[in-house]
Amino acid sequence: MKVLQINAVYHEGSTGAIVEDLHNIAISNDIESYVAYSTSSIPHGEIPNGYQIGNLFGKKLHAFLCRISGKQAYFSRFATFGLLKYIKKINPDVVHLHNLHSNFIHLNMLLKYLAKNRI
Repeated sequence: MKVLQINAVYHEGSTGAIVEDLHNIAISNDIESYVAYSTSSIPHGEIPNGYQIGNLFGKKLHAFLCRISGKQAYFSRFATFGLLKYIKKINPDVVHLHNLHSNFIHLNMLLKYLAKNRI
C-alpha cells in the first residue's frame, strides 16, 4: 500500500509531529509512505520520500492575494500543479489530508484531481 500525507508543516508543531510520527511508523511497518508539506525545519532532501510544496515567495504571494480578494485556498496554482505531478508519479492508494491552510495550496485543484482519479 502507498500512502501520501499532505500537511502544511513537517516535523514542527502538533500536526507536523503527527505527520512525522505516522510517516516513520508506516515506513517501519513496510508501508510505502510519502509526505508532502509546505515548510519544515528539516532541510529539503533529508526527509525520506518527502516533497516540498511551493516556496516562501509563493506562500507570500498567496497570502497577499487572499487578503485583497477575501478568498482562501484559491491561489498557489503552480505549487499545486507540481504537487499533482508528484501525486501522479507516486500513484498512492490513499491520500491523508491534514492541515491544508497556510497559503500553500489550491484546494479545488487538489480535490478535483483526487476525485477524478478516485484516490
